[in-house]
Amino acid sequence: MHEIVPVPPGVWTRLSAQGASITAATWLVNGPGPVRVNATSGAAPSGTASGYDYPPGRGEMNVALADFAPGVAGAATLWGWSDTGSSVMVSHA
Repeated sequence: MHEIVPVPPGVWTRLSAQGASITAATWLVNGPGPVRVNATSGAAPSGTASGYDYPPGRGEMNVALADFAPGVAGAATLWGWSDTGSSVMVSHA
């Protein structure tokens, strides 16, 4: 899958395809706002304190979810949060 995912303000948005369990992903924040990215084993993260913040123009290339979120057993779903709204280009396997 390779697509641009809109991330509306104030809600965790699934960046990986619905129903897909992924092992690695590439993403780039298109903007206009920054995006907090997190990985879980399925359900959306609770709260907004966890994750890594990426400003527009930043992201990761072919990162294994096990390396991105080593403390999450079975990490297989990628999520994004934006306070202001943004979009993320995502490609995953």
